[in-house]
Amino acid sequence: MKIYYFSLFILFAINIALSQTSFNYGVVNFDVVKKINVGDQNVSKVFRGSNVSSLKGIVGSPYRNDYFQSGIIYRKKDSVKTYLRYNGLNDEIEISLTKDATSSTNALIKSNSISCKIKNDFFVYKEFIDENKSKNKGYLIKAYSGIKYSLYVRDKKVFRDGEKAKNSLENDKPPKFLDKKTIFIQYMSDLPKPIKLKYKKISESIAIEDKSKFAKLKNSYKKINSLDRLISLISMIDK
Repeated sequence: MKIYYFSLFILFAINIALSQTSFNYGVVNFDVVKKINVGDQNVSKVFRGSNVSSLKGIVGSPYRNDYFQSGIIYRKKDSVKTYLRYNGLNDEIEISLTKDATSSTNALIKSNSISCKIKNDFFVYKEFIDENKSKNKGYLIKAYSGIKYSLYVRDKKVFRDGEKAKNSLENDKPPKFLDKKTIFIQYMSDLPKPIKLKYKKISESIAIEDKSKFAKLKNSYKKINSLDRLISLISMIDK
């Protein structure tokens, strides 16, 4: 009998250990993880949590949020809770099993079938039309989802090298991470495309059958200077 209980204890301990170190939770084979920040990647020009901290004097951060936050990973009908943060420079969702981690060796596999929620932000990996009118793929944050229209935000980071002062009257400009936010609008099954917060530019993205409804709202939406205003406008058209 002692051997029987001891065997059960060993099986239970192994099960707990596996659940803490992998994404194979029970009968769900959660194959959503890829390795990052290992091997040759550490010496590449890719910025990771482990090498960004060693670069002194950089202003800003490559992350949307510097710390890991509670999140949920989704793959079709499967889901799992963990800690996540978005690396806006590398366009990656980094994964940690603890919220106090400073770096990670795991990230989500980039796939249309895998999405995640970090706090209140819902990230999807989608194909879209970029600012150069070319097809691209990347993480978009879903801001609005209606009957015919959807709105997304791409919250990328770009790295700018520092500059030495040209003369004694100027100061050196330190290297920095800059925010590059882009709003996208999607109509039905069309690819999301970038949109500027200007009435004329928004009008160009409205479907022909909704043009008259859009025109009636012009006086109420003369100034569209925020994402919230745009969401309000599109939701009125989308009724």
